[in-house]
This record gives sequence, C-alpha cells and structure tokens, in this order.
Amino acid sequence: MTMHFSWPFEMTEKDWLKCKNPSPVTIQHMKDAGAQEYCWEVDHDYCERGCFIYKTDKGYQGFYVKDFALTSIGPFPLEDITSSESVTVRRKTWTSGDFKGRISTADRKLTAMGRSFWFNAAEVSWAYQGRDFKSGTNSFQQYGGFLLRSEDGAVTNVLQIGDDDDNSTSTELTLEFGNPFEISRKEWRRCQNPADVTINPMLEAGAEKYCWEQHYDRCPRGCFFYKTSNGYQAFAVQNFAMASLGPFNLVGHVANTTSSDLNVSVSAGSWTLDGHSGRLSAEATINHWGGWVGSEQVQWMYPADEADDSAGSFEKTGGFLVRQGDQLMAIMEIEKNKTLHAASEYSNVSITFDDPIHITEAQFDAGCDGNPAPITLPTLLSIRTEQYCWVVPGAQDWCGSHGCFIYKTRTGYQSFAVHS
Repeated sequence: MTMHFSWPFEMTEKDWLKCKNPSPVTIQHMKDAGAQEYCWEVDHDYCERGCFIYKTDKGYQGFYVKDFALTSIGPFPLEDITSSESVTVRRKTWTSGDFKGRISTADRKLTAMGRSFWFNAAEVSWAYQGRDFKSGTNSFQQYGGFLLRSEDGAVTNVLQIGDDDDNSTSTELTLEFGNPFEISRKEWRRCQNPADVTINPMLEAGAEKYCWEQHYDRCPRGCFFYKTSNGYQAFAVQNFAMASLGPFNLVGHVANTTSSDLNVSVSAGSWTLDGHSGRLSAEATINHWGGWVGSEQVQWMYPADEADDSAGSFEKTGGFLVRQGDQLMAIMEIEKNKTLHAASEYSNVSITFDDPIHITEAQFDAGCDGNPAPITLPTLLSIRTEQYCWVVPGAQDWCGSHGCFIYKTRTGYQSFAVHS
C-alpha cells in the first residue's frame, strides 16, 4: 500500500496539545526544514483516515491521508446483447467476429448466493476489452463485459455496460457497488488475467490495472480489483435492491364477506367489495397453502385505485382471496399496524418467502402478462421499487409450487417464491 498525503494545513497550539505521546522528529531532512516533534492523530476533523501532526519552528501543521484513488464506481447498467453479439470462449480467450480478448478465468462455480443473483448462471467471467478496442463498435468490444456461463462452460448471456440513462428500456440488470476497501499486494497477485484500465476518468484518477474476482471472501457476487497509484483496492457488487420479502402475517378481512356485496369475476379478472374495485389475478389450486389443510383456490386481489386511508388493508395494498371449491374461505390481508417481521397472536396465517432471484425483463413481462401493478407499500416505494405482480404456480417454472411475487426494482427484476 502507498499512502498519499494532502498539502499541509495549519493547526493551533490547542490542537497540538491534544496529541497523544508526541515524539521527536528523527528524519534529518525534516529536522533541517524545522520540524521538531510529531504525532499520529485520528480525531481531528480533517483526519478521517489519519493525520501526521508536526510542531515546527514556524508553528503547527498537519498532513491528512488522502482517500482511495477511486472513491466509487458504477452503477453499471447492463444490457443483454446475446442475440446480436455471438461470443465463443476457448480457454482464456473470447472471440466475437473480428474481435478477440482475454477473459477472467473461474476456478470454481458460483455459490447458491451468486447463482440467484446472476440469473442462475454457473459462473460469471469478465471479458476484457478487445485487443483492437479503439475500433470497437459497441461497449462490449471497447470496454469489456460479463459472460454468463452454464455448467459446461457455454456462454448463455453476454452483458455489456450500457448508457447510464434512467429512461433506458434495454437495461437487464444494474450493478451497484459498495464502498472501496483495501486489498493487499498478495491478494492483487491472485488476480485472474489483469488488464490495463482504458476508461479515461479512471486513468486520470490513478487506476492502472484491474481484474474481476468472484471467489474472494468479501465478494459473493463478485468484485473488481484495481491496482492504482495509491495502492490496491476493490469494489464488491452489492446485494439485491430487495434483499428479502416478508414474512406476511395475514388476517381475515374485517368485513363480513359472506353478507357484503363481494363480487368476483374470474373471467373478467376483477373484484368489487364495499364500494371498492380492483384487478384479480388468475386462479390456481394450491395444496396446503399457508399451512391450511386441504386444497385451496388462491388469487391475488390487487389494490383498489380509489382506496384512501379509511379503507382496509387489502383495498390499499392487496390481499389473497382464498376459496375451497365454491365456498369462500376468506380475504386474507396483511396485518395493519403490526410488524411484518414477527409473528403476531392475531395472525391467522403467516407466509414466508424464499431468497430472491433475479429474472429477466422478458420473464417479468411474461409473469405479469404485460400488465404489472404499481407499488403501493411505502417501504418498497422508499427504495424505488416500481411495479409488481403475483404469479400463480405453474405459470412460470422459476416461480415455485405456491406462487411468487415478482418486482421491477431500481436495479432489475426479482422474484420471491412463497416458501412451500
């Protein structure tokens, strides 16, 4: 690691007196310049990463440790160009048309956590920019991209970094990265096929070489390692935008649904009740849904557009319509004014969800039949989740045997299957 320091800043005698165990300066050229004593300090306002403070014959001064050369990277909006960019891999080289380049090699397959993030890929390789990258016609050839690969090593998806445009309709997944962290020279030397940095702002910040690493302990979803003029550092891919869902503690709707004006039209896909109306999902028969005995027909009742604060929970946020044959069992809604993360004595049933998986935009559109609903839960709106829908079991092979909720989030598309 190489430490770089700021220009000197002036300090008062009062600041100097806060020094713990100052020591005489022993480096001759510093003594010749007038430095007398010094200390190491981390509590001063300027010293987030530490400072050396000096008493000199002209007063008191400090030098703070500079930040990482690269203070952040990303987010990277990834576009799937598999249909237009045919890429083949042979050993440590990728080929696409007249372009060739090196790839990061994988020693092991992705863990379950990594697979669920990377569209169930067995491994993720980074394809470094093409050898003639300056003449490349797309981002993949100029800067590189991700190659998702199956168990047998075949390329299943080619993902290039697209434009950072909120209105882009071609982004399949957006990678967010955590804060930079230091790695050692030994860790850097384990890099798989490091390559020269070619992005000008990174070069200007002091980045020299980089590599992709997917087996580092702190990087279950992968890391970019960098060799910079300030030392070695890394950025880990962040978790899902929605890391978990539920559990949902469900109670029967307070209205007496057997005597009120509940009207359900399966063919029209709609419901009406007590002056409110909304969409209705497809119907599916699920055995022992939510731990109940028997077989139930389960549908999701999307919230009513006109519902206000006086409405019940399901009218504002949705709920499950549960029947056995022609007999209505209940409208099950999420408990109001109760935490969704702990069981309640008032709960009739609690449903839990499996860990999230990423799905593609095409899978989201198919699961929602092209008609997703807007998010209404404030907690999801606060993390910029946009749309969702309920997918009945059997409709999609990735949805689980008890159905799933799928979401369009700020970073991509996710699915949460009901835990069976």
